[in-house]
Amino acid sequence: MPIYKREPIEELENKCKGADIIAISLYIWNEQISLELARRIKEKSPNTIIIAGGPQVPNNSGEFLRKNKAISLVIHGEGERVFSKFLENPSPLNYVNLPSVSYIDSLGEYIKTKNIERENNLDCYASPYLSGVFDPLISMGKFPEAVLRE
Repeated sequence: MPIYKREPIEELENKCKGADIIAISLYIWNEQISLELARRIKEKSPNTIIIAGGPQVPNNSGEFLRKNKAISLVIHGEGERVFSKFLENPSPLNYVNLPSVSYIDSLGEYIKTKNIERENNLDCYASPYLSGVFDPLISMGKFPEAVLRE
């Protein structure tokens, strides 16, 4: 379920309740609320895998991961292909086989895998606008108005 607008943290927490995997994209405008949401979810559901990506994730994420213990895994750079690979086998034992990720392993060691090459052919990614992913949100009037302006 996509969360696309700011709501009280208790409501966001309730929407995420029971999820096995939560992926958050960290931007300057949502970083603090997203990290607090991750902390609250992990506190109540320690087995939930929480993945962070986006421009606020530092390239060298050791300190970031140690400070934000709720985050299970970070994805560096373009996350679409890496996240898809993760979803094929979401076990923490397989993190080492994923490109462009960082995590703290079971021994407390910071691990960073080799970065995946940047994808230059953007046609390989389906557009959420053209593929209909956003249609239910648009028809319900629940899509950010700024995105609908052309």
